Amino acid sequence: MAVISLFLTRRVSLFVYHLGWLLLLSFKEQSSCLGQIVDPQMMSPTVRFEEISQVELKNEKTRSHNAEEIQFEPENLYACGSYGQEGVYAPFAKNIVTSVFPEIKHGENPISLTNRSDVLKNNPTKNDLLIKYWKSSCALHPDVFPGVTLEFSGEMVFYDTTLGKRTYYIGPNDDSPKSLSVSFMATKFNLLTPSEQERIIDHSMKPKSLKKRFLVYAASNCRAHREIAFDALSQIGDVYQGGECWGLKKERSSVKLSTLRFDRDKGSNNNALMYRNYRFALVMESTISERYISEKILNAFLSGTVPIWYGAPEIFDIFNRQAFVYYNVSDPEPALNYIAYLESNTTAYDEVQGQPILAHGVETVAKYFSFSDALGGGQ
Repeated sequence: MAVISLFLTRRVSLFVYHLGWLLLLSFKEQSSCLGQIVDPQMMSPTVRFEEISQVELKNEKTRSHNAEEIQFEPENLYACGSYGQEGVYAPFAKNIVTSVFPEIKHGENPISLTNRSDVLKNNPTKNDLLIKYWKSSCALHPDVFPGVTLEFSGEMVFYDTTLGKRTYYIGPNDDSPKSLSVSFMATKFNLLTPSEQERIIDHSMKPKSLKKRFLVYAASNCRAHREIAFDALSQIGDVYQGGECWGLKKERSSVKLSTLRFDRDKGSNNNALMYRNYRFALVMESTISERYISEKILNAFLSGTVPIWYGAPEIFDIFNRQAFVYYNVSDPEPALNYIAYLESNTTAYDEVQGQPILAHGVETVAKYFSFSDALGGGQ
């Protein structure tokens, strides 16, 4: 089995794994161990990890004399906490690992660890992987597991990177030597069936909603910017509540209940079924932050409806800006006027609904969605 090392860097693609060495994890360790390659006095805490890794690759012949070798052969997959009861989110972690390491044992059913006794009982080695979803009830100290720990999150969270020498964090946080920025939307895409993925990638297979009703809003986290937008959109046509939130005005007479409802136990897949009856779906992000893109807009596209979205500007490099409505909460009038126009003009609406979903076709897949060779070449 090949020796695999992790270079936590994002260059032109989403998730890059290289053969070779695992660079030391903290800036202090890098500068001390790589002193013969890079002058420590020329380095600062703001030096990009990508720059360090490029220098490393150019000095491959001398690297073995200046850095600690950390070999990692992924053998067994473990999971910490009540992995099986973490709802629909925990499988995202397993999906990434099994896509990158298809040869790993127990990939479909990770061995459960909940405490130190479980570690002693199962006797994991330094060549094993432990996955942990950040909301899981995991009581293990990061350094108890001898192998590599990958902690996943779909939300922006604060990680204590001083804990766990062999612990890495994967989610929408900033890239760093200890973390890799991966959107929740990208992991969701990789859990879709091949036919569902084709509907997003292949323009000729793009789904179209039934267009029976104007708009639906399905959310359980009632954020003010979404509630205000929902109230404003209710002035254009009949709006439907598909979750626990229904605007700030709280006028039930102006809000109808969707037949299908958001079900937390069934997860966000139920939303795609709900959206297909509507011409528009309000799918704004709950958190407005760079790189934070959830599954919401993806579910809207899968249903064939036109998404009304607000969030990170990176979205325009992923999805075709002509295929959805960008609702700027700081200046909502252009979006409101455009939606009103589309609602009154069937031909104009059909043109938007018929637009390709991805901004750059297969290039988008390779850059943002590819975790394995089977999808986008594994870039």
